[in-house]
Amino acid sequence: MLVAGHGALQLPIAARRNPDDPGMYLFPPIDVAGRLHFGVRVHNAAQPGDIGFDVPVARRTDFRKGRLQIVNVPVSDRFRSLLRIYDEMNSLHSRVTVRAYDMTTGGFLVQRVLEQFLPTDGPARATLLLHDFLSAPELRGRGSVRVEIEEVDPNASLWAMLTLTDNTNDRVTVLTSQ
Repeated sequence: MLVAGHGALQLPIAARRNPDDPGMYLFPPIDVAGRLHFGVRVHNAAQPGDIGFDVPVARRTDFRKGRLQIVNVPVSDRFRSLLRIYDEMNSLHSRVTVRAYDMTTGGFLVQRVLEQFLPTDGPARATLLLHDFLSAPELRGRGSVRVEIEEVDPNASLWAMLTLTDNTNDRVTVLTSQ
């Protein structure tokens, strides 16, 4: 696929809706990747005038080895949450631990382990999903938490995005890993 200089290309990713593979990986040549500009905007087509929100686009340089942190995450029954963990894995097995810590005291609250095995004939990339982690009983009554994400493989390179959707008006807040 070629795009003329100063040109634009709209990719029809909405047509690819697959709940088991919600993202898209693009691999531009390294020598031009830094000069490319990406943007993703999602909006509710059922609500006229909804301008939507920007979804962060992670570049290869955004992926990190070791522990990731998402800090000052609000905890409320008003929100439903979805944590997406993108793994630039080189193996066919991914095992990630997600932990929550109280933002005020730093105390450990809860942990979940996600594990995924990829078929040998598929792409060596994984997207792990954790639905409603913030509704765990151990988090009730907390104002905010720090979410920590860690892959068992120390060479794994991860990037994470947490979305909080307001149950009253469907507005979305996006938080990303550091």
